[in-house]
Order: sequence, then structure tokens, then C-alpha cells
Amino acid sequence: MLKKKILTYTLINIGGKAFNYLFQILILTILVKTLGVNEYGIFVLAIALIGNSNLLEAGFGLSSTKYIAEYHAKNDLDGINKVISTNFLINTLMALFFAFVLFILNEFYIEKVFKISHLFLDKAKISMRILIALSFFEFWVVGFIRIMEGFKNFFAARLMENLKWFFRLALIFIFFKFEKGLTTVCWAYFWAGIIEFFIIWIIVFKIYPEIKIGFKYFDKDILKINLNFSVWIMISKLSAFIMYRLNTILLGIFVEMSYITYYNIASKIYELLKYGVSLLSSAIIPVASNLNANSEFEKLKKLFIKSTYYTVAISSPFIVFFSINSSKVITIWLGKGYEPSFMVSSLLVLSLFPSLFSASGAEIFVGIGKVKQLVLHSIIASGIGFLFMLFLISEYKIFAVVTGTFISSIMISASYTYIFLNYFSLNFSFLLKYLFVPILSSLIIILISIINNNIFIALSSVVLYFVILVFFIISKEDRKIFFKLKKLC
Repeated sequence: MLKKKILTYTLINIGGKAFNYLFQILILTILVKTLGVNEYGIFVLAIALIGNSNLLEAGFGLSSTKYIAEYHAKNDLDGINKVISTNFLINTLMALFFAFVLFILNEFYIEKVFKISHLFLDKAKISMRILIALSFFEFWVVGFIRIMEGFKNFFAARLMENLKWFFRLALIFIFFKFEKGLTTVCWAYFWAGIIEFFIIWIIVFKIYPEIKIGFKYFDKDILKINLNFSVWIMISKLSAFIMYRLNTILLGIFVEMSYITYYNIASKIYELLKYGVSLLSSAIIPVASNLNANSEFEKLKKLFIKSTYYTVAISSPFIVFFSINSSKVITIWLGKGYEPSFMVSSLLVLSLFPSLFSASGAEIFVGIGKVKQLVLHSIIASGIGFLFMLFLISEYKIFAVVTGTFISSIMISASYTYIFLNYFSLNFSFLLKYLFVPILSSLIIILISIINNNIFIALSSVVLYFVILVFFIISKEDRKIFFKLKKLC
């Protein structure tokens, strides 16, 4: 039953994130071709600044998912309402604070901090104002998605995420018929956010009419519990902020906007694969939380082993394929003229490989409330990677960012894996033996790709690998569950 739940949630997340990513790729392609590398670079920088709100939301957002799942398991409706109302209030206050900081930066310091040409400065400021207003609605929308995840309604959660990108794409097409430009894109994003907010508001209260949100449900004890949990989530997310948000901001400070565009193109392939690495994440957190609440340690241990296996089995062939064929993929996708993205993309993709061993364990530790044990390791590793970026960026530009990412990825994954193995009383040789087949298969794909130097042959080898995986490698029990779910789809 547990396997079926996790596999069901995982397939829903994969499907949802696949469409989500497709919309993002379409938008990127349109905007790069329409705006050019300089204006698009400004847009990416603005989104990176606004997107840092994820750091503030992450703690209370994940605590919503965790504690809603726990109270739901206990049929405690009052507890659920207290968690939702308390977290919405805190997120709103954080949104106000974050918007104020960004407003001051935009109005008085943006031209002093970032290398934005005076030709685009006015557009950049107007765009930031629009996106700051959007950030309020983004906070609330993500809050509703966390509620759905807490109730394990992953289909609705992924549907809402895809609606956001669908509306953005649709409004860009509509608005571009009247005027094409940077501020037009930002207005499309803003109105897409407004539309999604009202839709998700209606859907959540229709699906869960028992939910109540209001000041009277604010609870100091819930706030204290959530703060104890959330502060460590936010600190742990700080490492992700340093490596995956601050890199864009650093490029904006030290180099021209065009380099942000080249880096963003390269990172889109990286983000695609990061979806694969984290494909179990949303499904694992509430399941781990339930198991922990019922003191089922052996099932948690089995969850770690199985989820790590499938993370490696599913993600490693794609990491190998794209690390070797990134230049061909980008050329097919966008055409010529984006050569600075080629090597950057390959190295970014390769930096994901170490995280395959620790991604699932990190989500389990979130679910069981042991994030504190991971924080110090992630902050130190990210800090070291950031220092490499800082010292090298003036001379090596986007390659400095990749170097820092690679170093921190190896350090974080190694320390995390050691912690997880120690917690579950496992040794690394057992893990390697258990993962031997998918790792060996990935090495074979590398050889095929290098020998033939043909992207279609390499892609065919990946497809063949998955056919062999489903029919000959995974257990009969898992295969039966997979085909049952496939029929339901």
C-alpha cells in the first residue's frame, strides 16, 4: 500500500512537472528570440530577485505540508485550520517585508549595484515594480498549493502550478500582439498571477469546504512549533539560495546582462534534470511525516533505500545524456549564437550526479523534522562554493559560477549521504551494491554517446535502458504496481 501511494504521487508529480517545464521552455524560447540577450538577461535578474521570496516562504510552506499531513492523519480539523491560518498570516507579513526591501533597492540602488545599461534602466525599474506587486500573490498561491500537498492532493497541486505557466504563456502571446518588450512580459506575468490566485482560492475551498482561514484561528503554540521547524528549513534553503539564486545576482553585479541569458539557457537543462532528481520530493515529505508520527522506523529505512534507488535509476541516464549532448540540444532548440552556454550546461548537469545519493534522504529528514542536522553542512559547503564564485567571477564569468556549484554539490552530497547512512545504520558499500545496475547502465550510455557522437543513437540507448529497467530490473512487485497505475491513467 505504501509503495502504491508513493508511486502514484511520484507519477502525478512527474507528469505535472513535465508540463510545467514544457511551458517554461516555450516561454524562454519566445522571450530570448523576441527580447534579445540583454533585455532577457534583465528579466531573468528581476525574476531571480523576486524569486528569493522562496527562501522566506520555504520554511513556513513546508511546515504547512508537514503539519497538515500530521493533523490530517489524526483527523484534527481544528489543528489543520490553526496551521493554515497561522502560516498565512506569517507569510503575508514576510511578503510585505520582502516587497519593501526590493522597492528600496529598485528605486534608489539598482543602477549602482547591477551592470544594467542606461538604455534599459527605465524598463528595468518599471519591470521590477510590476514583479514586486506580483510577489504578494505568489506568496498566497504557493500557500494554497502547500495545503493541497499536505492533504496529499498532488494532482490539484501540480494542476495549479501548470495553470500559472499556461496563463503566463497565453497572456504573453496576447499582449505581444499589441506591444513587444520587457515590461509587456512583466504585465503578462502579473495578470497571470492574479487569475491563478482567484482560481486556486475557489478550488481549494470547493475541495475542502471545512477549511477556515482567519485571525481567530491564529495560534501562538502553532507559531512556536512552526518556528522551531521552519527556521531550520529556511537556513537550509539558504544554501540553495547561495548556489542557485545568488549566482544570477552575482552575474548581474559583475558582468553584462547577456551572460545572465547564456547562463539561464544552460541552467534550463540543469533544472529539467533537477526535476528528475527531486521527483519524489513532494511525495516523500508527507509519507515520511506519517510514518514518523506512527514510529515506523523500519518503513522509513525502506523508504530511504527504495527512493534513493529509483532516484538514481531514473535520473542518472538523463544526466549522462545531457552532460555529453548539451551543445547539440541547445543548437536544435535555439539555433546558433548561444555557444557560451554549451560547456556551462554540460558542467551544471554533471554537478547533479552526486546529489542522486542524498536527494531522497534530505526530503525524508524534512518529513521527520531532522533538518537541523543537515543545516551546518549545507551552509559550510555553499559558503565555500560561493567564495570560489566570488574570487573567480571577474575573470572567468559564468564558468566561475559553475565551479562554485560543482564544489558545493560534491561537499553537500557527501556529508548528507554519510548522515543518512549513519541514521539508518547502513554502509556505503551496501548502497553502491544496491545501485550497481543503474550506475553501470549509465556508464554504458556514456560509452555509446562518445563512440557514436550521434544524439539520436544516444537517445535511443536511454529509451532502451528504461525498457530494460521496467521489464527486467525492477522487482515484480514494483512492476505490477506500475502497470496497474498505467492502466488507471
